[in-house]
Amino acid sequence: MSTLPSLVSPTSAQNLGTSGNPSTTRPGSEEEPTQIKVGIFLFELTDINDAEQTYSASIIIHASWHDPRLAHGTGKTRTLELNEVWHPRVQIANEERLFARFHEKVEVEPNGEVIYRQRYTGKLVAALKLHDFPMDTQSLSVQLVFPDYSPSEVQIVPDESTTGQSTIFHVADWEIKLGQIRVAPIPFLKGVERAGVIYEFQAERYRGYYYWKILLPLVLIVLYVVGGVLD
Repeated sequence: MSTLPSLVSPTSAQNLGTSGNPSTTRPGSEEEPTQIKVGIFLFELTDINDAEQTYSASIIIHASWHDPRLAHGTGKTRTLELNEVWHPRVQIANEERLFARFHEKVEVEPNGEVIYRQRYTGKLVAALKLHDFPMDTQSLSVQLVFPDYSPSEVQIVPDESTTGQSTIFHVADWEIKLGQIRVAPIPFLKGVERAGVIYEFQAERYRGYYYWKILLPLVLIVLYVVGGVLD
């Protein structure tokens, strides 16, 4: 695999004196925010746990940005290790326990467009409100935060082409509604907000399951007891 210097054009290399090391400083002017396109795809959802206040899912994160320092004249997409280029370190703010499934790398187009993808599986925290159980609808979310940058340093742009969710989920007792993505600053430390983006979707509990499995048997038991007393 080629090393980073081979991907930097001669013109870009001459500009590194003012732009900084391409692996440690964000591209462009320090006075202007770096634009990052972000997509969140809910690939699988397997469980919503009322007691733990969590849900189990598989999520694909897609991020892209332009770094002219990495432009190259090969005419082909190049692959680099993530730590070889500047990248907006991302965390899932509401994770309970997640595991990254893809190798940490990026693809670099000839024009300097950088593309990063990662798939996470595991548990995320969900603030479930159960006062309407079993006729409840819950709001679940994936909250991405960029802990190193404020909203004035990176401009998050939702990427609708890589955002969405699967049409079928293997989660019992719930119907999952199509979600939406929105940009929102995320509280990171006390009094500090960081750039962030949220994918939020609704989960509606199947009421028929509880009618047939719980309420109906209870009604039959009550009728049986009442009938025995009257006899």
